Amino acid sequence: MTADEFRAMLVAEIEPYRRVQSFAALLAAESGLGTDGLTVVGGSALEIYTTGDYVSADVDLLAEDQEKVARVLRSWGFALGGMYWRHPEFEPSVQIVGKFDSGRRSLNQIVRTRYGGVRLASMEDIIWKRVYESRGWNRPAALSEAALLVRRYFDRLDWEYIEEMGRENRVEDLVADLRRTRGTFDPRRE
Repeated sequence: MTADEFRAMLVAEIEPYRRVQSFAALLAAESGLGTDGLTVVGGSALEIYTTGDYVSADVDLLAEDQEKVARVLRSWGFALGGMYWRHPEFEPSVQIVGKFDSGRRSLNQIVRTRYGGVRLASMEDIIWKRVYESRGWNRPAALSEAALLVRRYFDRLDWEYIEEMGRENRVEDLVADLRRTRGTFDPRRE
């Protein structure tokens, strides 16, 4: 795909969350990594799951081969500045976070786009990590972000796994509150 074809994709996707998932699907295909080698993680995955109710400040990608991804990004007109890849016509910036991931890959989701599939980090991993961030990083908004997924997908979630990770990360009380209230409590009042 040429830089011009990439720009055409950007124009075709009006909704920002769709632009992010299409971008990731194209990058997975063009880099040859496919859905096994490229995963949308963090806030970007949260943005896609919530269809834009949450908006991420950047696109976080887990890549098995960062050099393959870098070659494609450069061919599309991205430039690396610090930790972020930036493009004059694509917002937000892109961060390739490497191969490390502390999640359960078997729970990941594959989303289909007109450009192919893209792998998303599991909702369960996003939830327990956001719950941890709320306490461990003293970022109360992260609990509200986790609640977005709990409210929307409560019955589909693997609660046994979320609770296990809550215990391992010493946030089991917050996980229990999320489950008990189905994500409807206001963490600012707790």
